[in-house]
Amino acid sequence: MPNLNVGELIYDPDLSQDFKVIRRSGNWVNGIFTFEETTINLHGIIDPETTEDLDISDPTGSRVSGSIKVYTDARLYPTLKTLNGTNNISDEVLWDNNLYTVDQDYRYHDYGYYKYTCQLKDEAGDSNS
Repeated sequence: MPNLNVGELIYDPDLSQDFKVIRRSGNWVNGIFTFEETTINLHGIIDPETTEDLDISDPTGSRVSGSIKVYTDARLYPTLKTLNGTNNISDEVLWDNNLYTVDQDYRYHDYGYYKYTCQLKDEAGDSNS
């Protein structure tokens, strides 16, 4: 295990901020899948994925498409297929009044943090790919 732990930067007030994660789970009840939603308050560093994601697309200055990188010490869950063939429901990051789907995770927990790539969702709830 590496001796370098950069996870403390996640709490540096010059770099980090608060954000929320929406986690959904559910169960089958009488043949209907029922969702349960939990909101988790987290802290971390959020950056645009690329410089193109800094561009704004409409006259109000709202960002219409884009993706972000999230660095935190908490484990988030992207959509993935498990070994038994079931799908996990992706966590969603609520930041700057926009909702992003966790698409990819990078497990740097040996260094004290996790990195996630998240895709902006549109008003219909779809990710802009």
